[in-house]
Amino acid sequence: MSDEENLRSINDNYEPKTQIIFPKLSFKEKLGLFFSKEEPPKQPKTEFFWWHPPNQSSKEKKLVFKLDVFILTYTCLSYYVKYLDQSNISHAYVSGMKEDLGLHGAQYNWIGNCFTIGIGIGGLLSLLITRFSPNIILPTFEIIWGTLCLVLYKANSFKYLAAVRFFQGLAEGTAWAIAHLILGSL
Repeated sequence: MSDEENLRSINDNYEPKTQIIFPKLSFKEKLGLFFSKEEPPKQPKTEFFWWHPPNQSSKEKKLVFKLDVFILTYTCLSYYVKYLDQSNISHAYVSGMKEDLGLHGAQYNWIGNCFTIGIGIGGLLSLLITRFSPNIILPTFEIIWGTLCLVLYKANSFKYLAAVRFFQGLAEGTAWAIAHLILGSL
């Protein structure tokens, strides 16, 4: 027996266990249902997920909502700007940075590697949160990251660019880990 015959025999013998039977309605009945002004019967509301514990007061719910909105907005904007920075290096490389800085060989890859190594070490540096308050450390590393972004325009050699990208990764990795700690502790 060939594979084709085998498949055909499997499909021929298949019968669904449950069949959906739709009532036969005339065209007028279908139009009547479509243009009906009657409200469908309301079903009890079920919660898709529970945002708050059952016994939480309304003031506490408002406070948690405000914290979530502000912290999540700040974190999302921060990640968006950092992603733009990461992708801008590749755009700058294609748009003339290679010729301006005289990059050759695998130097572009080394710039990316320096940034990634900085992020990895920055994750370890985030352990500073055990010594200092997160409301001090997170803005500090965000400001350091922003300052390094501004300093990056002065890059005139591969070594300078790689060093700045390393320290940018260090600041970004630390801020990333601390932001996740803050989001997880709410």
